Amino acid sequence: MTAKRRLGTTGYYVVSILIAVVAMIPFLWMISTSLKSRGALMSIPIEWIPAEPSLDAYGEVFSRFPFLKTIGNSLFISVSYTVITLISASMAAFAFAKIRFRCANLLLKLSLATMMIPTQVTMIPLFVIMNRLGLIDSYASVILPSLFRPFAVFMLVQQMRTVPADYLDVARVDGANIFQVYS
Repeated sequence: MTAKRRLGTTGYYVVSILIAVVAMIPFLWMISTSLKSRGALMSIPIEWIPAEPSLDAYGEVFSRFPFLKTIGNSLFISVSYTVITLISASMAAFAFAKIRFRCANLLLKLSLATMMIPTQVTMIPLFVIMNRLGLIDSYASVILPSLFRPFAVFMLVQQMRTVPADYLDVARVDGANIFQVYS
């Protein structure tokens, strides 16, 4: 390795470390502030390391706000949303990528065209539908819209088209091909 290249690599790492340190400052300030007492919050000059660190603020957050329930709800919704999206999108993507049927490309293009509809346009109709189904204030009203994610379908179709058709030959039952596979 030449001296010029070593200097360039060293400079790259120095700049990267400086950027990382600058990016960490708000996080470090947040941690520092969470450990301060009320009086120390507004003190000038700024105390980066609290003179008397305290965990009272954390106790206050957990006593005033159902923080653990909120985290549990978020975890349940995000996991459910992800699983439902993966299942429904992978089934649709398999159909579009590997099973021959009329208008397959047209249907895929129509589903992709729905991505051009802004979310703001669909919010009120989605609310009305969920209200009529009696699903307002329930997990289902948040999770059910994940059944149709055209971007996920598109990405999975692109991936599934790269899988060789020979792998689907394993799906033959008694010598009868249950799929008409693209070659």
